[in-house]
Amino acid sequence: MRTKAEIQYSLQHQEKRKSRDNEKRTRGPLFGYIAYADLLLTGVSEAQGDYQQALRYTYAYTDLDWVLEKDEETQHWVNLFKHWSEGNIHYYKLLSGDISVLNDYVEYIAAATNEADKELVTMLLNLMFAANRYQLDVNHILKRFETVIDSFVSQGESSSDMYTHQVVPEQSTRFKYELAKYYLNRGRYPIGFKYLLDVLSKSLVINKEAFFIRCIRLFEQFKEFADVKIYLKYENLVSEGQKEKLFYY
Repeated sequence: MRTKAEIQYSLQHQEKRKSRDNEKRTRGPLFGYIAYADLLLTGVSEAQGDYQQALRYTYAYTDLDWVLEKDEETQHWVNLFKHWSEGNIHYYKLLSGDISVLNDYVEYIAAATNEADKELVTMLLNLMFAANRYQLDVNHILKRFETVIDSFVSQGESSSDMYTHQVVPEQSTRFKYELAKYYLNRGRYPIGFKYLLDVLSKSLVINKEAFFIRCIRLFEQFKEFADVKIYLKYENLVSEGQKEKLFYY
């Protein structure tokens, strides 16, 4: 499929009025539509749990030597796709069981600390998802990014920006769920329950039924380690979830 797309792309460049026509028909460089298709297919493969296939699609939009345009805008997008692919290659290798790339992914995250909060949330969420999948010890990594983590786990609720108000809190909530799971599995129950109850509460706010139920299942798995205060707060949140019809016994 990609070969056919690249052939069509090359033929477009053979047309006499290619530049003028392409500017009218597209809002960006033509190659970007081909590369973006691979990026979308990567997301589909990830959602299906096929990380090897996701990695193959990622390699597809990493190799952009076939792009003919050399203008500044095109080079900007080429560099952007290569930047995305670098992080995603590390991530999908991790999820495929290649733990050797963990340090490379951490350094990639460290180099991106000046990026938008939504990007950092996603990268750290990916890191914790991989850590929980393969029971990795990432205490030193969490310590390294402690300031960054503290800066976004509580933000978004007071923002007037639609993306920051809705998407960032949801991503940070998912991140805190992975933190809760990580700490509970490592026997650090006070901090694990702290994050889990916070996530359970936030799930009511963002109205996520499936996520609310996931939190309940995780709590039930470790409930024998919860003290009375934590258990009462948990029962109150579950009761509130039932009132909101997010959960039924």
